[in-house]
Amino acid sequence: MKMLWLTIFFLLASNIFAESCKIETFDLTEALQSAENSKVLTVSNLTDAYSNEPIRRYVQLLSDGSIVIVEQKHCLMYNLTITILLPEGLSTDEVPVKLSNVLNKTVAWNKWFKTLDSIKILRSEFSSKRFQSHIGQLGSYSYSLDNKIVTKNENSEAVLRLVNIESGILPFNQIVSLYIGVGGL
Repeated sequence: MKMLWLTIFFLLASNIFAESCKIETFDLTEALQSAENSKVLTVSNLTDAYSNEPIRRYVQLLSDGSIVIVEQKHCLMYNLTITILLPEGLSTDEVPVKLSNVLNKTVAWNKWFKTLDSIKILRSEFSSKRFQSHIGQLGSYSYSLDNKIVTKNENSEAVLRLVNIESGILPFNQIVSLYIGVGGL
């Protein structure tokens, strides 16, 4: 019986949480298309399976064969994830510019980080010893950018992730992802 009440409470709480979303997701389709002169292939309006938060996801194919995935999940806090899939033969040299181009078009960046130079921050991290030491190593590596991407008067976090994939397994050999979260408890 106790388990039944906990289940009912959880379901009610998650519905209340989902209905209390105060942060609106904005359509980035036009802004993304103008950034790289390419088309956004997919715009998905999804719901997070655990929190019932609305998710808006964009998939964009760039002219060099890389794919950019932008995900906004905003409810009680801003969650932004930008992922770039790099095909074999492309290096991470241009990734800071690609990430920056997308960042500068998002609500979260323009609201909380507009005074920061995203290209300078990302180029600095991509040229750092800690990042460069993992470029050729298989596996997944995460780097906190909390000391470089920070807000005033709000909780925030920023994480850069590099995934190196064995050649020939997937059509991409590197995945670079940047997560930024602002707000919350």
